[in-house]
Order: sequence, then structure tokens, then C-alpha cells
Amino acid sequence: MAVIWLIFARMFGNKWTITYGEDIDPDNVWANLLAGLSQEQINKGFKRVEDSGKEWPPSGPEFKKMCTELTSEERDRLFDERYGLKALPKPASKEVAERYLKQMKLMVDKCTVKK
Repeated sequence: MAVIWLIFARMFGNKWTITYGEDIDPDNVWANLLAGLSQEQINKGFKRVEDSGKEWPPSGPEFKKMCTELTSEERDRLFDERYGLKALPKPASKEVAERYLKQMKLMVDKCTVKK
């Protein structure tokens, strides 16, 4: 926890100590919250905090979410690995998506028996 405290103190200066104090996680709240996270996840969290541009430090739960939340690319990769399927690529634009959606609806209509 000392390293995490130090990194956040360097990132946010006195805003960190105003929010969380100078003592390192005195009640072990952060330690309990982040228990079981890998170094890779913690590093991902720090990167996301840095990229967020926020002026104030995150709460413990916010930081944990930043450490563990999957990006859309990570979700797609896990989906591919689990089901052996590829997710559809993102459309180039809203117009392209609407055009493909219209084509799919026409295909469904052709297959649907109307009474």
C-alpha cells in the first residue's frame, strides 16, 4: 500500500493528503478493497487515472473499477476465446450502420411468413 499511497500523492499532491490523510491506509480500507488484484491490474488503474484528467483522486471503489473494468477490445477478445466467435467490427459511421441494419431487416422480412 505504501507504493500506491506514494504514487497517488505524487499524482495529486496535497489533494491526496487532504482526502485520505498522510498516514498510509490506516484502517486497511484500500488494502482490503484491492486485495487479489494483480500488479498488471493496478498499473492499468494508474494509467486510467492518469488518462482521466481528473483533478481530484478517485475513491477506493472508483480506483478498483479503473483497475478491473474491461475495455471493449478486452471484452471482444474474451468473447472470442470463450465462444470461438468473432465479434462484429464497429461500423465506420452511423450511416453505414443504418444501411446494414436496413439490409438485415429486408432479409428478415423476406424470411418471415406474412398472414
